[in-house]
Amino acid sequence: MFIKVLHDETMKEIDTTLNLKNIIKKLKKYCSNDTDIELITSIDDLYFYSHKSGENINIHKIPGYTDIFYDELFIIKHDNHTTIDIDVSEYSIIYSESIDYYVCEELSNESDIINSDNGLDIDTSNY
Repeated sequence: MFIKVLHDETMKEIDTTLNLKNIIKKLKKYCSNDTDIELITSIDDLYFYSHKSGENINIHKIPGYTDIFYDELFIIKHDNHTTIDIDVSEYSIIYSESIDYYVCEELSNESDIINSDNGLDIDTSNY
């Protein structure tokens, strides 16, 4: 089982077995367009496949990924040898934890920038 995320963030569970050797070919059967599908990123044992071009920008936010992708997003869980079933509820938990991590990471980086000695002088003039 894997997850298909439509461009409007609607999620569907696809109950089928995937072979990692021909995963792109199998995923194309579930695509709405003919453009190439490819691995766009991964987080731990989750692999995200989508289109780099298409008709509709997919608005789903992948934690830590900022590039634009189109139409369907496929979320596959595997351990480099075999696929592992994943459903929407499991992905939701992983997603929430990942978003929390990346938000904290971004806030920490912003704090570092604000608190760093950036070489700028403070204007103490009286006007």
